Amino acid sequence: MSSYDALAASYDALTVDVEYRRRADYLTRQFHRSAFPVETVLDLACGTGSMTWLLAGRGYELIAVDGSQEMLAAAREKSAPAEVPPLFLHQSMPRLDLYGTVDAAICCLDSLNYLTNPRDVQRTFQRLHLFISPGGLLAFDVRLPERL
Repeated sequence: MSSYDALAASYDALTVDVEYRRRADYLTRQFHRSAFPVETVLDLACGTGSMTWLLAGRGYELIAVDGSQEMLAAAREKSAPAEVPPLFLHQSMPRLDLYGTVDAAICCLDSLNYLTNPRDVQRTFQRLHLFISPGGLLAFDVRLPERL
């Protein structure tokens, strides 16, 4: 069992101060500014799906991927009005394997920082390159050590 499996039940309470709507507003603006129309979005390391459901409720088709079955179970239990409900997949970031391409990929809340092996980071970006359509977007955030 991973540490995130044990954390899944309390994760939303621990991230109550995360301004998901504000982050979703920012991402939506970036999607609209893109020269490439964004309709399908990959939420990599989606956790309990808060961002997944926000973006799905805004009309985007979401594929949500996480390495923790428990986090995905918590994400599936949530719901929001969405034309197309998200597809939830249990996969690790370096082994990402989608059925096709997406127009944009997001990886929020410093999730890339959980990849501690440089080779895993490289593999993750290689996999993302395979599955983001040419001209598509990748948005991620990382916390720098001096900010900790």
